[in-house]
Amino acid sequence: MKRWIWLLLFIGLSLPVSCVRKRPVGKVQGGEKLLEKKGGEVSALVAKGKELYRKKLCSACHSVDGTKLVGPTFKGLWGKKQEVYTNGKKRTVVVDEAYLVRSILKPQADIPVEFYGPGKPQMTLTVPVSEEEAKAIAAYIRYLS
Repeated sequence: MKRWIWLLLFIGLSLPVSCVRKRPVGKVQGGEKLLEKKGGEVSALVAKGKELYRKKLCSACHSVDGTKLVGPTFKGLWGKKQEVYTNGKKRTVVVDEAYLVRSILKPQADIPVEFYGPGKPQMTLTVPVSEEEAKAIAAYIRYLS
């Protein structure tokens, strides 16, 4: 168990460092769209979400390019129908801002079926996230879809 914790910590600390490099405008690298609208303006909320994705160590478990990590990728997540367990009962939700913010702030509130049960990875926050920050991360996830 301790090996997994150290591995996740190592990945969480090394991934943000490898992603700091600036990307040229108009290019797509690693499946990640650049954060710009028509005219080259960056949405402030999306830009903040991207920064928080790295700073809050979301990148330790969640990719933005479809790569399988410990948690689900953020690529294509927005608008997806997701089966979850809420208080032990299975239900289907649509991934939107309300679902994402709730999942970020209360990771055990709605557990995706693929992460439910003994021996399955459980999301835990290693770094505190405010509601405002959770909304910015949700905006970034929406942008990626």
